[in-house]
Amino acid sequence: ISTAKNDYIYMSTNGGVSWNQLTNSTKQAWGHITASGDFTKFAVTTNTFIYQSINSGITWTTFKSAGSKSWIGISSSTDISILVATVSQGAIYITKNSGIKWDILYNTNKKWSGITNNLDFTKIAVAVDGEPIHFSDNSGKSFITKGIQQDIVSSFGAKSSSLCPPGTFSESRSNKCSFCLPGTYSSRNSS
Repeated sequence: ISTAKNDYIYMSTNGGVSWNQLTNSTKQAWGHITASGDFTKFAVTTNTFIYQSINSGITWTTFKSAGSKSWIGISSSTDISILVATVSQGAIYITKNSGIKWDILYNTNKKWSGITNNLDFTKIAVAVDGEPIHFSDNSGKSFITKGIQQDIVSSFGAKSSSLCPPGTFSESRSNKCSFCLPGTYSSRNSS
């Protein structure tokens, strides 16, 4: 699944060999997108709203409770019941009830961009324009920075299914999981 700025939402069902426009996705300034594990539910940001589809992209509605903001990054649980989203020059928001109510997770005025999380949302990584990647290992209560400059990569990559949570890996097949570098992932267990 992919978005194209000032274009449509596209999906590939053959590993990226070909891409087809999702039914009824309108041409607009789409941002980041997240999908359920079975690719039947989507949430996507624009510079004003977060849109959702719960029927494989046939229809789209806004998360009205999220309000109108400069939404940028978004990440979710595998069933899209929990979502985290970033606002440029704003806060990081979370919903734990499929978008019915959105709360501020972390309120620091930074130019947030891409965001990713592990399965239980205890680990979150966020890109910030012109700054190192910000990591949280306490469900977003606080963040520390790591040495990777965000301007190298604009957003985070796909999530893998491994012994470590999505967005993380283990170099030594131990229980210690580390964050994947932005734009990378592993599709093998603990690698």
